[in-house]
Amino acid sequence: ESQQGWINLFDKNDNLQKKWINLMNKNPKRFVLALDNVWDGHWLRGYGKQIYMWRKALASLNKDSAVQIACRNAKTYFRELSKLKEINLEKINHFSVSKNTLRVLNIAFPILIIQIILGVWLSSNYAALACSDFPLCKGQVLPDADYVKGLNFAQRIGPDYLGGQLDHQSRVAIHLVHRFGALIVTLYFSFLTYLFAREKNYFISALIGGLLLLQVALGISNIIYRLPLYVAIAHNLGALFLLLGLSYARLRSREY
Repeated sequence: ESQQGWINLFDKNDNLQKKWINLMNKNPKRFVLALDNVWDGHWLRGYGKQIYMWRKALASLNKDSAVQIACRNAKTYFRELSKLKEINLEKINHFSVSKNTLRVLNIAFPILIIQIILGVWLSSNYAALACSDFPLCKGQVLPDADYVKGLNFAQRIGPDYLGGQLDHQSRVAIHLVHRFGALIVTLYFSFLTYLFAREKNYFISALIGGLLLLQVALGISNIIYRLPLYVAIAHNLGALFLLLGLSYARLRSREY
C-alpha cells in the first residue's frame, strides 16, 4: 500500500497518469527528477528507456512545471545545501590566525612530542630524582653528567629491571636534558600563547597557557616533593592534555 503511488506513476503504455500530471502541475516545487541508478548494469541496460519515459512524462506537463521538476528544484536544493554547509562551518567558530602564528603552531607539535619522549626516557631509566633540588641540580647549573651513555637509546634493558642499570651521572644527564627541554617548551609555548593573544584569540591563548602552567607546576612538584605518585600521574596526564589542547588549536585555526 505504501508503495502504491510510486508503482502507479505510469500506466501500461509508460505514460504519466493523469492524476500525477495534475498533482505535479499543481505542486511543481515539491518534485525533483533523479534517476536511482547505482550499478553499471543500471546504466547500461535501463538508462535509455528511463530517459525516454521521463522525457515523455515531462512533455505531458506544462512548460514551467516541467522545467521546475527537471532542473530548477535540484539547483535550488544544492544551492541551499551549500549555504547550510557554510552556516555549519561558521558555527564551529574557527580561530582566524596569521600565517606566522600557524607556522609557529605547527612547529609546536614536534617540540612537544620530543619532550614527551624525553620524559618517557627519564621515567624508564629512573632518572626523575637524579637531581633532587630546583632550580639547580646538586647546587650547580651543570653538574657532572654522562650525556653519551645517558642518551644512548640503543642500550639494552638488562636483567635488572627495578632501579635500572645506568650509573648516576648518566641519569643526571637524562634529567638535565629533560629539564632543559622543559625550558624550551615553556619559552616556545609562551611565545605561542602571546601570538594567539595578540590576534585576540584569547580563549585558545588561555587554554594553552593554562595547560602549560599546570604542567610546569607538576614537573617542579615532582622534584621538590620527591615524586609523589599522584603528582607523577598528573604530570603524565598533563602532557596528554597539552597535546590535546594543541591539537584543538590546530583543528580550529584558519589562516586569514
